Amino acid sequence: TGSNDSSSATSHPPTRGEVEALLACRAEAWNSVDQRRLERCLAPKSPALTSDSAALRQAQRDGIVYSGVSYRVASYAPKTGAAGTAGATATVTRSGYTVTHGNDRSRRASQSTQVELRLVSDAGQWRISEWSGR
Repeated sequence: TGSNDSSSATSHPPTRGEVEALLACRAEAWNSVDQRRLERCLAPKSPALTSDSAALRQAQRDGIVYSGVSYRVASYAPKTGAAGTAGATATVTRSGYTVTHGNDRSRRASQSTQVELRLVSDAGQWRISEWSGR
């Protein structure tokens, strides 16, 4: 309500479905090596965007193509943060995927990791700001 642009998304901690959608967006960005898609799910000027953008640019320069990247959230515990911020602990499984570099192809195995997420509100939507795996 009112002019607070972030109130619709941040009146509640991010749901598991919202986090899954952000991770699906990130996977699509890697599968298509598309910076603009990455910017839809990661917070502007965030450590997450800085890190992923650099890695994505390097993949583009090196001619590396990813296919089959996806994420599944197995467990999820949101944490309320200061206004416009939130956190979450989640067990995230990254699918197995294929990396193609020229004529070389390799398959990476799926991996489950417990992840700590920091999220921020941006234009009324949650965006990932940081994450760390354990």
